[in-house]
Amino acid sequence: MGSDRVTAQVIQRIEQGMGRGVRSSDDYCAVFLMGKNLTSQLYAENAVEKFSPGTKAQIELSDMLAEQIYNQTLNDIWDNVILHCLDRDEEWVTASKGALASLTYEESTEVDLVINAQRKAFDYALYNNYSNASKVLEAIVNSTDDKVLKSYLTLCLSEYINLFDESEAQKTLMSAASKNARILKPIEGIAYHKLESAVMDQARNCSAYLKNKSTDPNKIIIELNGILEQIIFKPETADIFEEKFKEIAKFIGFNSQRPEADSNKGPDVLWEVGALNYFVIECKNGVTSTSEKINKHDCNQLNGSIVWFEGEYDNTCTYTPILIHPFLVFEHAASPHKEIRIINTEKLENLKNNIQEFIKAICIQNKTNDVEEIRQKLIFHKLRGEDFIQNYTLPFSI
Repeated sequence: MGSDRVTAQVIQRIEQGMGRGVRSSDDYCAVFLMGKNLTSQLYAENAVEKFSPGTKAQIELSDMLAEQIYNQTLNDIWDNVILHCLDRDEEWVTASKGALASLTYEESTEVDLVINAQRKAFDYALYNNYSNASKVLEAIVNSTDDKVLKSYLTLCLSEYINLFDESEAQKTLMSAASKNARILKPIEGIAYHKLESAVMDQARNCSAYLKNKSTDPNKIIIELNGILEQIIFKPETADIFEEKFKEIAKFIGFNSQRPEADSNKGPDVLWEVGALNYFVIECKNGVTSTSEKINKHDCNQLNGSIVWFEGEYDNTCTYTPILIHPFLVFEHAASPHKEIRIINTEKLENLKNNIQEFIKAICIQNKTNDVEEIRQKLIFHKLRGEDFIQNYTLPFSI
């Protein structure tokens, strides 16, 4: 997740889904790319650049058209754009073919080098030549700049090394896990690294993060919309929910981690919100209970994360345990910590809406460099650490 290679695979899948209409000189169609998550993947971090030259040229032509029909209704779009394509309007045909006429195609070899190395290593291993298999993969690892892909390939390398040197394989795996905590962990696990900023300026953090995201404020809005669309109460979405909830902290200037995913211990998500204050967060967005109660198991998980935090952080740090859950009432068998707060469906929507409005206000005015303006907007939208508990959490009952 997050590697350039995966982005390229996603773009390839989208392009395949568009069908012959974008690849053939004779076939034609209109393609609608819909949904915040899809558009976020396309436009965030210039993923559109990974389309084939032909599809990219057609999207650029579509972008020019989109500027002309901004704020029009679906009926207007149908009458004034789509029918020109489907009815083979001569001016449209000339414009669309003209966009493709001068294209040149260059062969890309970056992904092929990785695939070829993996295949060559496999062929060596097939004949028990594990040493050569490892050398082939080690060479491609050393030549790869993409940190996440390098981590994955180092994991593959450790698997080949494990066939003839288990101790060295563990060291290699440790190196891979240090670059990307999502991969397979070594036997001894990996050490937890604390979030511990001596001084944290939320507005300055926010500005730095947004500037690093993109020089185009519109792309920041598009990416955030795609993230927020996935922060929902829905079964079988826990991993995505936790990752996105970690990400939104950074959009408002907080530091964040997923300790359980990274080191197999601790809460689902940890936010550092300034002045050595933390939110210890357990996410139960997939709950479907008919009893409308928070069960003992979910309660115990958060209690366990509280014990973890108190063991990892000293008494100069303060924390608030937070449970993201659709219900506010613990069942009788549960023993919740007295400081627990709940983010239910309503409060989650309030938080998402305020983050969305905050980012829109900053980006539409192109104020990502203006730390003082960001500070004022954080206050207005109640997104500071000291505002959070009162505005986005509720107390529990038993």
